[in-house]
Amino acid sequence: MPNGYHAPPAAIESQFLSKASSHRMKESDVPSSKTNYSNDNRHLIWWCGIGTALLYACITWLSFFCDPQTPGQQRPLLAVLTLFSIAGIAYLTLCWRLIFRGQDSSAKSLSVIVGWAIVFRIILLFALPIQEVDLYRYIWDGVVTAQGISPFKFSPEEIEDQLAAREGGTTNASFRYRTKVSEQQQVTALATLAGGEDLAEVFEQVHFKQYTTPYPPTNQPVFAVAALIGQAIGNFWGYLYAMKGILILFDIATGLVLIKLLARLSLPQTWSVAWFWCPLVMKEIANSGHLDSIAVFLTTFAIWMLVRALCLSASDRKAGIPYLSGAFAVLALAVGAKIYPIVLFPLFAVAAVRRFGVRAFVPVLLFPVLVGVLLWPILCHLESVQSLKQQLTGVENRIVSAPPPGIEAFARHWEMNDFLFMVLVENLKPYGQKPEDADPAVGDLPSRIWFVKTTNAFRHHAAEAVAKAVSTIKKAEAPFWLTRRITLGVFGLVLLWACARVSRSNDPRLFLEMTFLTIAWFWLLAPTQNPWYWTWALPMICFCRNPVWYLFAFTSLAYYLRFYCEYHLMGDEGKFATPYAGTELFDFVVPILEFAPLLLMLMLVMLIRISRKAGHAANGGRVAATE
Repeated sequence: MPNGYHAPPAAIESQFLSKASSHRMKESDVPSSKTNYSNDNRHLIWWCGIGTALLYACITWLSFFCDPQTPGQQRPLLAVLTLFSIAGIAYLTLCWRLIFRGQDSSAKSLSVIVGWAIVFRIILLFALPIQEVDLYRYIWDGVVTAQGISPFKFSPEEIEDQLAAREGGTTNASFRYRTKVSEQQQVTALATLAGGEDLAEVFEQVHFKQYTTPYPPTNQPVFAVAALIGQAIGNFWGYLYAMKGILILFDIATGLVLIKLLARLSLPQTWSVAWFWCPLVMKEIANSGHLDSIAVFLTTFAIWMLVRALCLSASDRKAGIPYLSGAFAVLALAVGAKIYPIVLFPLFAVAAVRRFGVRAFVPVLLFPVLVGVLLWPILCHLESVQSLKQQLTGVENRIVSAPPPGIEAFARHWEMNDFLFMVLVENLKPYGQKPEDADPAVGDLPSRIWFVKTTNAFRHHAAEAVAKAVSTIKKAEAPFWLTRRITLGVFGLVLLWACARVSRSNDPRLFLEMTFLTIAWFWLLAPTQNPWYWTWALPMICFCRNPVWYLFAFTSLAYYLRFYCEYHLMGDEGKFATPYAGTELFDFVVPILEFAPLLLMLMLVMLIRISRKAGHAANGGRVAATE
């Protein structure tokens, strides 16, 4: 057994430890069994809990100075980030002590961890979302769904247009294609709700009103329940706290499932501190109220069900089929909440087939069927939009158009806070209309963006070649399209490597480590690296024995410096000895500082471990030779 782990249950022992597992954690990677930090840890947890609760209380107070009506220059963004950073130091200290240095598995320590985690969330429940407005779109989606209307059908802009028509204002002619009486009645009913006293402030904050909802169907019943609770309370705060409260419940449930998962593998349940106390989770779910908590819970629950099936002994394989089927069904529900869990399907399939053989085929096939059913409303709207475009082709003096699907716009154009993707796509973006055009800011240099080293001629030729090869892609869209394919190709190699590791091992801990690394690299290679997306990987982080990964939750909050740059560092002259100001300063500088050092540290740790492994192998070989 690796040093520092408790003996697994008999079922796991008979299944996994009777074989030579290909996955073994080094002694340096696991907690030392020679020292018991239990009492000291409880004192440390208490002191960190008290201090962190005070920090979150201050953040809650400051959040009311960050409301949408407050001018950006007056918002205390740096103070908020400083407080979250201090909480992050306490978090990293506890993770290091409990996960890498100690072996505290006492129930008392666990109860203190969970108790403080709930306190933190209750405090931040009453905070206004800081620099985030997604929550208001969830509320509006819930209101629409509660009326029995699909949020994939009408955009908020259509409802806003109906409100303008009532008040005698200018209307949008592009919505004149709504000729069905039933559709007109639905729009009228929604406009009445949007203009109501209790919902007017919520509807005003809904962003990207031109798009239908980008949020998949699994979320919509949750939104509807929150909207009904808010409607019963009857004011803005009722809607806000109802939605945040329900999302926080999913957040807490994720931690509880993680505790069950750790218990199943006889690992210290205090490792759940990696989720329960993470400041990024507090900011993005308890404060901002991001819906990702729904998908993260469902994904974690699916992983637990699969591990539960994998841990059954060979004589209990029939009993494992319900757990296996449940795992794929819940994973499909998770995809219906946020598309990202689909990247785990190959890992799930490989682990299931290796363990259950042909019996796994029906549960595996259940997944694509359920995903198709869940995503059908989105696919139907995409098809209806394409159909309308075809109907209007060649028609003169028609300016009508269906509201663009939000999920399509996100998939084809969104780019934010990215590092690897940004470096590649900027080296493919052409400047001007022809290769001879030069950026006036730098004369004959390739680009004023410091990490762009390709010539403008190369970028123009590459974009033209892609647009010529793919008829549905315009030249302006070609760099994003090509970069997305390249990064997906790299991710595909990572996924193949992870599947190969799982296919050769019976150790469920390796499967859990591979789920973490799969999601982590999917995020790192994505064009949109919003900090709340890192919560996708966080429940499984304690199964990866590289401490550098924990720093991403700490540094990813640098994303909010973008707003500081926008509010305070605008202008024609560059800031901090760079040619950039405002959001350009963030886009071309901050992500480099945010991600590059950590990626270098990951590479360094990997090289050190490879050299140690080679050294151990060499020493073992010499000893064997002398014997």
